[in-house]
This record gives sequence, C-alpha cells and structure tokens, in this order.
Amino acid sequence: MWRHPAIRPLSREHFTALSLVRDVRWAAVSGVAYLRERAALELAQAWRDHLIAHFDAEERALLPHMNSQESQELLSQHKDLHGLMAPLLASLASGQPPQPGDAEVAAEALESHVRWEEQTLFQGLQERLGESPWLSIAAELAGPAVSPAS
Repeated sequence: MWRHPAIRPLSREHFTALSLVRDVRWAAVSGVAYLRERAALELAQAWRDHLIAHFDAEERALLPHMNSQESQELLSQHKDLHGLMAPLLASLASGQPPQPGDAEVAAEALESHVRWEEQTLFQGLQERLGESPWLSIAAELAGPAVSPAS
C-alpha cells in the first residue's frame, strides 16, 4: 500500500509492531512457557523503548489533521493499549514472569490498532489532505531542530 513519504516512518514501525505480534502468537501456539514469557517481555520492552514514543509522535503529528471521529478513535485505542500493556510493564519492572495470556491480549489489540491506522486512518488522510499538511506532519515527525551547544 502506497504511503505518503511523511508517514512512511510510522508505517515501517507498524511493520515492526506486527512482527512482535507474530512472535507473541507463535510463542502462544508453541505452548512452551519459556517462549511465551520471552515474547511477552520482548513486547513489553518494545512498548517501553519504542512504541510509547511512536504513539506520542502519531498524536503530535496527526491529531491536528484528523476529524473528530478519527481523533476519538485514535486516542481511545492508544488509551486501551496503554492499559493492556501495564501488566506486562509491571512484570518487566519486577522481574516476575507475565501472567499467561496478557501478552496475547495486548498483541491482538496492537495488531487491530495497526491495521486500523494503516487501512483506515492513513488511507483517509492521504485521500483528504493536500501537500501543505504533509509538510507539517513530516516536520513534526522529524522532531525539533537541535542547535549545537555554544
């Protein structure tokens, strides 16, 4: 699916998220406790190290260009995912194994979220927005310019 260059970085990160979902699924199907635990912890680490920042970037860059229904859906899904990831993050922080099923539930929600963004949100934005908003989105996703220390 073609993506405007401004949001290609988000789509690449979505691919990485879907790879994590696949790993959690495969571990669950294997029935091997160690594999399930490892996949759950990898999902929690990715959430902590990358996905939270990804969500923040989406909200910062895209919300100003979304309609109210899209905004409500995005924020609702992000909130739900934060809640689903909380038990995994607690496990990661405590060094305790995650509860069986927590990672699978979070992974399924993450997959649904990514698919919604790619198939509905991004597609809708691409159909509606002219070039000027994309310049703003690209600049926002690039982050603030950092000036060298004097």
